[in-house]
Amino acid sequence: MRICVANLLLFISLYVLFPVLSVEMADRLGVPAAQTGVIFLFFTLGMFLIGPFHAYLVDAYKRKYVCMFAAALMVVATIGYAFVTNFTELILLSTVQGLAFGIGTIFTFPGFRASIVIGDFSVPLPIHFNCISLYWPSLM
Repeated sequence: MRICVANLLLFISLYVLFPVLSVEMADRLGVPAAQTGVIFLFFTLGMFLIGPFHAYLVDAYKRKYVCMFAAALMVVATIGYAFVTNFTELILLSTVQGLAFGIGTIFTFPGFRASIVIGDFSVPLPIHFNCISLYWPSLM
């Protein structure tokens, strides 16, 4: 039950921050709102960059300590958004937050531990191709 609550709070903290972050940073940094979508690109990139190291982290460290580190890193990255002064810092912070989110989410799903290589957000290949084949005519 604690893992479910921790995972719920982790996702809520992220999904409450994202809608506000792009608008606020566009206003504060003077960046066009369309360009702030790069924040989410680097967040996702950070999530996927940590993927190949999940098996190592599971083998080398206890899950509890890795989850605590990821949660602390998420808090630091979230607080760091208040002190951002340029777009480069914003991108670096979103990448760090993506790394922490990737670590935190993989360790809250006990069944995925050592079997994940890229991350828990990948789509299985047959489903992916079925979706493309179903929606391909509507994309043209």
